Amino acid sequence: AVNSIGFMLVGLGISCMVPTIYSLVGEQSKTPVGIALTILSSISFIGSLVAPLLIGGIAQWFDMKYAYMVIGVLGVFIVLMTTFGKITKSDE
Repeated sequence: AVNSIGFMLVGLGISCMVPTIYSLVGEQSKTPVGIALTILSSISFIGSLVAPLLIGGIAQWFDMKYAYMVIGVLGVFIVLMTTFGKITKSDE
């Protein structure tokens, strides 16, 4: 039951982030919008296929706590990038 609630909360968080990221890429990209969104979709799809394999490999080779540590470090990295990253407007 606790796992289900955790996955539900993760889904709610991602459901808020994904449209915002797509909108940001569409507005801020210097490449044409269609190409930029295609690249973003491809990276997202590849990430959703590769991430479970990497996390599973880390858990199998080391331990589950290290797999969760990798996820946590990547989460902190994302927070730092979104907080301190510089976004510039594209020249139109």
